[in-house]
Amino acid sequence: MGQQITPYIIFIFLLAGNPCFSQGENNIWYFGNNAGIDFNSGSPVSISGGQVNTIEGSAGICNAAGQLLFYSDGTFVWDRNHNIMPNGSGLFGDGSSTQSAVICADPAGPSLYYIFTADQGGYAGPNQGINYSKIDMTLNAGLGDVYVLNSPLLAPEATEKIVAVQHCNGADYWIVVHPFNSNAFHAYQVTAAGVNTTPVISNVGTVHSNSGGYGETIGYMKASPDGGRLAVANYGQGFVDYFDFDNTTGIVSNPGTILYLIQPAVGPYGVSFSPDNTKLYVGFFNYLLGPSYLYQYDLLAGNAAAIAASQFAVGTDINGMTPFSAVQIGPDNKIYVARFDGTSIDVVNNPNVLGPGCNFAAGAVPLAAGTMSKGGLPNIVDAVQSVSGYLNLGPDTSYCGNFSHLIDASALTGTYLWNTGATTSSITVTQPGTYYVSVLTGPCSIAITDTIVISSVSPSVSLGPDTTICSAAVTLDPNAGAVNYLWSTGAISPAISVTQNGAYWVLISSGNCTAGDTINVTFKSDANFSEVNVFTPNGDGVNDHFTPGTFPPAGYSLAIYDRWGILVFQTMNPALSWDGTFEGKPVPDGVCFWLLTYTDCTGKAAEANGFVH
Repeated sequence: MGQQITPYIIFIFLLAGNPCFSQGENNIWYFGNNAGIDFNSGSPVSISGGQVNTIEGSAGICNAAGQLLFYSDGTFVWDRNHNIMPNGSGLFGDGSSTQSAVICADPAGPSLYYIFTADQGGYAGPNQGINYSKIDMTLNAGLGDVYVLNSPLLAPEATEKIVAVQHCNGADYWIVVHPFNSNAFHAYQVTAAGVNTTPVISNVGTVHSNSGGYGETIGYMKASPDGGRLAVANYGQGFVDYFDFDNTTGIVSNPGTILYLIQPAVGPYGVSFSPDNTKLYVGFFNYLLGPSYLYQYDLLAGNAAAIAASQFAVGTDINGMTPFSAVQIGPDNKIYVARFDGTSIDVVNNPNVLGPGCNFAAGAVPLAAGTMSKGGLPNIVDAVQSVSGYLNLGPDTSYCGNFSHLIDASALTGTYLWNTGATTSSITVTQPGTYYVSVLTGPCSIAITDTIVISSVSPSVSLGPDTTICSAAVTLDPNAGAVNYLWSTGAISPAISVTQNGAYWVLISSGNCTAGDTINVTFKSDANFSEVNVFTPNGDGVNDHFTPGTFPPAGYSLAIYDRWGILVFQTMNPALSWDGTFEGKPVPDGVCFWLLTYTDCTGKAAEANGFVH
């Protein structure tokens, strides 16, 4: 920005091409004042420790597993340990360049990378323009080494815009830049043989002119994820141009323009396409502490006038205290928005959806303490972000009984072929099975496939067989793993405890499936021993009889012996107790021994004995 700014089971396959990047390779971002975000968990997590301290552009790269390899602000290159690489200083980018650097893989080898840099346009020189350096990650014990430094590509006056787009062959890249005082795009092809320094030149769109302030050099250029479009923001002249891009030939064509009121230090800055390539997001920056906006445009609205008229303010900062700046697709296919001097990052959660449904969340990702965003976010190679992120047939689904299920692939535009033979964008199925679609999409006719499994289930739940038990309580648990439960007792918990004889039923439901079962529970009495071992049979009505407790009648037999071993009492009736007499006469005071046999409530023979005084 130059001197004006000091503040189910789903399988998805790419069947065409051989992308050098996977989503994991964009999983760690360093930007602004030592700010960082890690996407490896699936959600953005703020991190610290990065050495980038820049007003605007940065870039970084991870391996396929999401482990950091290196990152840059266009001037320095830091390794994964946050140390400057050998020869990793003095690159010809600039901390005040909108897109000071972009990184792409070298098609010549898996451990080789390019860093293309852009200086701060026409501002105070010397103006170095567009240059490239090369890194070999096999050097320096696997930490990398810059073995080619600052090879010139376009000098001296290029704008601060640089974007890398994967070639339609899936291996090469196009590096697209824009000279100053020109309407030309220069597209340089990167192959296994190196950088072709003779560009494909397309003179199309608005001239990026020099009015004396060089604000016209400021603003992002971005490619759509399918590599078929470019968008360019011109901060000083107050316009955004968008184009078709042929990533087979490198030709830019079919311009359209969105115009804004030209004001000093106010204008469009960040741009990004939606993951499905049909929406354009623009960060409208206001350096004068006035209104700042995040705009959305519908690229399917019709002609250029209709597209401009589709403008929707996704986010608004009336006072411009932290104006909207860089806009960038994340590895999770959400769009992330930087605020100048912001302590958090905004998120557009559903960027493929028009209007309020895009679900903008301000401040959704707080940055680590002591860090801050500025004008830029990492310059990512959007045109190798897998289009699989927006082909999603939905989760695997189960139905009970008859069903009708719509499977819709229309979120991805192209030519459709289902395994049923259908060629429509959606199908309705009424039978269980595995369904998949292959969609030929994008300028390279990449085939994207997604699969969904539809199952038919017969719900069942079991409380087990009818039960006769001895305990005082029993737990009834169908162990069904259901979502909702309703018991005959009125309980809605997954399990209940019951203490009374009766029939108990449960109804369970999960989704559109319901089932039920009933169980009869019978409680049987069991032995209940008394703790009394002394009684006084003196006829006073208190403690005149002895029994060892209460018992079921089956198998009951009680015998009591005096201390000489004489049987003084015997009964097979648990309701009868001993009155302390033998043959009609009181037994002399002393200790007697009792012996009991009975059948417990499980049907097993049991025996007990003890003494009574």
